[in-house]
Amino acid sequence: MFSWSYLSSSILIIIRNPEILVATIQGKDVGVELHNRRIKKWSEIGKNYADKPKRIFDMQIFLIPEDYSTVSTSIGIDSILDLPLTCLLSKVLKKGMNIVDVGANLGYFTLLASRLVGENGTVFAFEPEGRNFQLLEKSVSVNNLHNVQLYQKALSDKQGKIELFLGDSSHPNDHSIGVDRGSGSVEIDSRTLDDFWIASGKPRIDLVKIHVVGEDPSVLKGAEKLISETGPMLAIVFYPPRWVNELELENKLFKRYDVFQIIESPFLIKKLEQNNLNRSIPTGLFLFPKKDRR
Repeated sequence: MFSWSYLSSSILIIIRNPEILVATIQGKDVGVELHNRRIKKWSEIGKNYADKPKRIFDMQIFLIPEDYSTVSTSIGIDSILDLPLTCLLSKVLKKGMNIVDVGANLGYFTLLASRLVGENGTVFAFEPEGRNFQLLEKSVSVNNLHNVQLYQKALSDKQGKIELFLGDSSHPNDHSIGVDRGSGSVEIDSRTLDDFWIASGKPRIDLVKIHVVGEDPSVLKGAEKLISETGPMLAIVFYPPRWVNELELENKLFKRYDVFQIIESPFLIKKLEQNNLNRSIPTGLFLFPKKDRR
């Protein structure tokens, strides 16, 4: 799977940030160097987006000026977030598809999916944290997106009220239902994806994207019926510590899906066998249903 879009976007990023070529030659972590440069630039221009949206792929998105995570800095400086996943979704999402965005945050992937699936498709976006949801809602409204349904809820394996541990104000993508970073917490509503799917009349779901700071197993365990009956594609992040006690779930996924690692390359993904799964660092994974399972 080759992406010319990845290649051209990478070249543009290098042109804007030529110093990362030096970092490459010096053997430094290019991702870290690029993020540091984005932080510096965002600290200078971020205040300009306090009350106006940033334009990305013919849409507008509201950002957080004091957000120094990869979210606002990447979108604010280079108008893109997670380049390989962006290019991958642009290849696999088609008009008329139905997508679930779990952990929608400020809405970058919600907006991208909305554009790709078109007016006959639907994006179900879930974001539990108040400020993120407010900005997500503003972005959907300013773009007049009628194919997006927003829910200020967490998706997990639990129904009812749960605790959301807040991230630092400079990293609002760190809000988590599983990790207490000492920045306080709020009570939020949680439901399972299965419950939502059944209550919605069991619509066809073509892809579930999960960005929930390591709590992917909770979301997946709450979506067993949906996964079993509809076999959607899955975009997840494998956080090793959280999967230590989830071998049964891991085995089910590898049995049902062809698993690929998302990579920084124009080829976007590479096939991954279970025994080669990196169990030391977070890894972005994309899962395609095995043909005999669809």
